[in-house]
Amino acid sequence: EAIETYDHSDIKSITINYFVNMQVEEHIDGRAKAFRLFVKEDGKEIGHIRLYLIYNDFHEGPYGLFEYIFVDPDYRGKGVGTLLVRRLIALAKEQGCYKLIAQARRGRNGIHGWYEALGFTNHGLNFRIDF
Repeated sequence: EAIETYDHSDIKSITINYFVNMQVEEHIDGRAKAFRLFVKEDGKEIGHIRLYLIYNDFHEGPYGLFEYIFVDPDYRGKGVGTLLVRRLIALAKEQGCYKLIAQARRGRNGIHGWYEALGFTNHGLNFRIDF
């Protein structure tokens, strides 16, 4: 477990506390890992994000999937989400990921632009089946 404290924006002190959850998803080879990063202020969680490491047969290292971010509405626009994503990107690099994938639904142009400002590129379409 590691703790990092940053001075940022209107928030006096932001603590990012991250930990590893092993076997969050069951994979045949048993190599799944997930990380949950969260930000607290005065003991209250004000934002969180998840990084999933996914292994395949095409690369030695995993790729990262950034699938979910949440920031308390009272803290949006104050840099909390940007801080979380930047730390997630650094963590993906530390874990040896060869790429990091972020997803956002069509029509979420503000989110798309934000991802691009953070270094992501629009790389194609996503297809899914809901069960």
